[in-house]
Amino acid sequence: WSTTRPRLTATIKILSKKLHAAGLTLSVTVPGGYQPFLSDGSPNPGGGYSVFDWAALAPLVDRLRLMTYDYSWNRPGPIGPHGWTRDAVRSAVAQVGEANRSKIYVGLHQYGKAWYSRDAADDYVTVGECDDSWQPSGSDAISLSVADARSLASDYGVTPRFDRPSREWTFSYVKTESGQYTNAK
Repeated sequence: WSTTRPRLTATIKILSKKLHAAGLTLSVTVPGGYQPFLSDGSPNPGGGYSVFDWAALAPLVDRLRLMTYDYSWNRPGPIGPHGWTRDAVRSAVAQVGEANRSKIYVGLHQYGKAWYSRDAADDYVTVGECDDSWQPSGSDAISLSVADARSLASDYGVTPRFDRPSREWTFSYVKTESGQYTNAK
């Protein structure tokens, strides 16, 4: 990333000059980051993705769009928890400065995910007689529209609940899923 970072910024600089000369708008979309602030409280460059130099990119672009979603992307959890989104925006503002803060756009999730539950050993949580090495045959994280999530909850007879810390709706259900067991011995 230390090699790519200046190259990415240089590429955006060239693109900025050419697009602005043509009267066009330049938007750059960057991840909100996995750790907006360092342990000492200072902003973490690029939210932890140091390949993105938000401070250098902001003067070059018309919009710096933060992806404040997919916080949990490979395991069950919130998609864009409120506290993390707030911190990502605060970190971005601190990095780009007051002069460029109006260029920050926040991308919020408008979807849900259906996950397979896993335990502390990273094994799938199963009901009945399934070995720890059982693997589902379906995808591990299926994206759902809000309407699809409501329908799924209704189909399984469960009531979604509002999780205050993340400020997201959630529900759990049990479904029958085919899969396979592979004996690793």
